[in-house]
Amino acid sequence: MILRSAHRCRVCGQGHTLRLGMGQETEHTYRFPCVECGEEMSVTMHVDYVKISAWVEEADNAEPIEEDGECKIVNLHANFVIPESERHKDMAFPHMAVMGEMVDKGIKTGRTISAIDAITRGNERPYRRPDFDAEWKKLKKAWSLHRRGKAKLSDRIIQEASNEFYSNDALNDIADWVWRFALFSTGVEYEPKLRAAMDCIREPLNTGKLAGVLDDMDKSASDRGELYHSIIRDYFSAWSEFSQVHFTVAGGVDIGALSAKTANFASVQMYYGNAFETFASMIDMLTMINNVLSGRSFDQLQNITLDQYRSSDKGKRFDAPCQNDVFASLCDERDNQLRNASHHRELKYDHEAAVVRFKTGKGATGAVREISYAEYLAKCSRLHQQIIVLLRLHLLIAQVGRIASPV
Repeated sequence: MILRSAHRCRVCGQGHTLRLGMGQETEHTYRFPCVECGEEMSVTMHVDYVKISAWVEEADNAEPIEEDGECKIVNLHANFVIPESERHKDMAFPHMAVMGEMVDKGIKTGRTISAIDAITRGNERPYRRPDFDAEWKKLKKAWSLHRRGKAKLSDRIIQEASNEFYSNDALNDIADWVWRFALFSTGVEYEPKLRAAMDCIREPLNTGKLAGVLDDMDKSASDRGELYHSIIRDYFSAWSEFSQVHFTVAGGVDIGALSAKTANFASVQMYYGNAFETFASMIDMLTMINNVLSGRSFDQLQNITLDQYRSSDKGKRFDAPCQNDVFASLCDERDNQLRNASHHRELKYDHEAAVVRFKTGKGATGAVREISYAEYLAKCSRLHQQIIVLLRLHLLIAQVGRIASPV
């Protein structure tokens, strides 16, 4: 659904006709630069899914006006990025092509939902709309309370969420909820990779060969849970940015030449670097397993010990687990140069060109590299979903191995 709304920039007076593509949440804020002066503007769409109605409120530097011939068309969508050639085109529906690709891929992999189920069971996962931000807000609280020993308060939220999101199959506990949220918020692109990893691990896990790995993971479960919780929190804190690419990435569709513009780059500037640091800190789990699969002790790599590995540069930590092709597929997104620039706030956003630029090389002394903002968001989303797959793998191993879950 496209909602049309006209607003004037309070700074320069330029009028904008916004064509807002509806997302999955009851509230979504669209942030964009004024087409004339470039200053940030934002509006918020509210949706009532019971009464089937929607309305727009100005949020910042956006005064509502009557549309006239001086207004510039701006296409924005909560869940899709848009070809630059159609950003200012009236009566355009550029998201339809991407949606078609996603449906085709879903059909090929068997991950589709019938229209009848969507209508009759629309308040239950996986049939309800994918309002993951709304669910995360509740899960974040329950998870945080659980980690702080507030079991009764956590359990109360779990019960409320069970009634709201999983009324057909009640939630058991916080680990069950984290598992289901991780399952439904990722898509067809990552499921085969998880299954391949479990196929690789199943025999040594069931025969006790991973005893040392399990002991290590059991002792570090709480610390790993904090890392998972923190980085997922950061992702959804910038959901208005990441939601533009999340479903496309999860659906295995290439961003290609699609474009995204923003006035809220600061909210995602450090995400890639922080997610890279988190992911690189967690893949020692894969490294330990690969040691066993290679015929060594869980804490012995080819040339160094596990302790030495854990103290090594995070950019190099992928070398060990990626000797295993299955594990390498879980780590496809690992751009060390982008990580360095993001982690040290050295990414520069050009809102006119909608690109991100940064210097490469040690100490940022090399050539300037440029990627589109849409691709930057996509790379962040890929890294996020790799972390989610690692979390799901960890939860499965914890259940089968009867050790503490990383929550």
